[in-house]
Amino acid sequence: MKLIKHKHQEHSFLSHTPKLVSAFLSPLVKDENELIELLNPQLRISTQFNLKEALNRKVMVCGDYDADGILSTTLLVRYIENLGLEVGYYIPNRLSEGYGTRLETVVAAHKKGYDTIILLDNGVINTEVHSYCKEQGLTLIVIDHHQIPEPVVCDLLVHPDVMDEHFKGMCSAGLVHTLIGDKVDEYDTVLAAIATIGDVMDLRHQNRAIVKEGIKLLNTNHYPSIESLLNRPVDVWDASTVAFQIVPVFNALGRLADMGNVNTIVKYLLSTDPITIRSFSEQLKNINQQRKNLSQNQTHLALDVINDSDLFQIVHHPDFHPGIVGITAGQIASNTQKPALVLSGSQTLKGSVRASGFNVYGFLKQFEERYFLTFGGHQSACALSLLESDLVSFKREVQEAMVSVKIDELTYDVTVVEHDEITLSAYEELLKYEPFGQGFKPYPLYIEVIVIGVKTLGQAGYLLNILPVGDLREVLYFKKDIKIEDENMHLGVIGSLQINNRGQLSMIAEALFVI
Repeated sequence: MKLIKHKHQEHSFLSHTPKLVSAFLSPLVKDENELIELLNPQLRISTQFNLKEALNRKVMVCGDYDADGILSTTLLVRYIENLGLEVGYYIPNRLSEGYGTRLETVVAAHKKGYDTIILLDNGVINTEVHSYCKEQGLTLIVIDHHQIPEPVVCDLLVHPDVMDEHFKGMCSAGLVHTLIGDKVDEYDTVLAAIATIGDVMDLRHQNRAIVKEGIKLLNTNHYPSIESLLNRPVDVWDASTVAFQIVPVFNALGRLADMGNVNTIVKYLLSTDPITIRSFSEQLKNINQQRKNLSQNQTHLALDVINDSDLFQIVHHPDFHPGIVGITAGQIASNTQKPALVLSGSQTLKGSVRASGFNVYGFLKQFEERYFLTFGGHQSACALSLLESDLVSFKREVQEAMVSVKIDELTYDVTVVEHDEITLSAYEELLKYEPFGQGFKPYPLYIEVIVIGVKTLGQAGYLLNILPVGDLREVLYFKKDIKIEDENMHLGVIGSLQINNRGQLSMIAEALFVI
């Protein structure tokens, strides 16, 4: 493990802040203007597009099965309904239909009289659909934020790449929120904020404005369809609460498409009936719990059968659930610090790859022509399929090729401050700069501690009582990759600060090591 330590830097525009705040913000903010914009991001309306004029009398919205796809579909359907137009929607089954809108879906919609097709959170690569809509004289609108591989043939393309800098890096729900303009209501903003957090968008400019306003609304108003998804009420909403307690519930049904129809979530989010909300939220939470259980069991099984000597972990089991192989691969990669491929099914195997420290997509590209039926992804994550009969030879060739691959040492960029600067009041000052997340995420804090008490948290990890470090008295660690039994252990701790339910400063560790 390698630590890159970032210490407090003297910036005049941060001189009014405590040193803890300055240490966290100095690598993220270049000048006072940027600091002001981060504190007070501007929510702008784009006048570049006129969605209302592009719509005809009967509109079909074709969405996607992740949180952004579901929430952007809900936003758009609400807007079109409020215009008094007829609107239908369809989100594909992840397991049986896969990503993107199929041509059969559009043909079926056309036969039912839909004259406007909107490809939402997908569509820039659906060339078959583009051609069909042009041939049949259908109005085609594409609202998407994924990479554009070639010119998109449509009547209206709404994409961050064709918008000005303030709207760069937006997810589909954010784009719809911006398109609706002055017709946006508070619930729309909450949905767009959740989607922006869920799709891990950079929290700058318009994204930041949407998320900041959305979190403010969650803390001041009641939204039954959102609050009902919590297992227990929260005292204060923040980006972390949304990311870990709300977004996974939306994503769960998309992953476990064999347990329900993801389209029903749109109906749920559109409903104002308390009985419907209560009943369906319980179903969604139950499916998410099943997703957690499946993920945990699948990860344990995978870890039990991996070969520790393999340089690239490749695990196949016919009973692995295809909707969560990516989660399992991520867990194996995290536990072993090696790239991991997890495959499910029989005869034709489908799997996901996760890695850190090297370009796994570039590495696997050499096997595409000989082995892969499908292959796609990016540097740290990809998806592929291959024949089960090829698995043994594929695994052998991968291990042989890995011998010459250099994987970068695990590196942490960390913030380092004097212990007496770690105070509750300074941390409360830092919280004024929320929301934190992608694109505005402080480096984790690094401290060295002496353990004076250890409490085991079941199978989850440890609660460590430590000699005081400023106002900090406890560290929570939700792993058991190191054994902590003795008091007076000297540990290096990498993690983030929080305020616990007793109003005290606490630290959530993402890594521990013995000094």
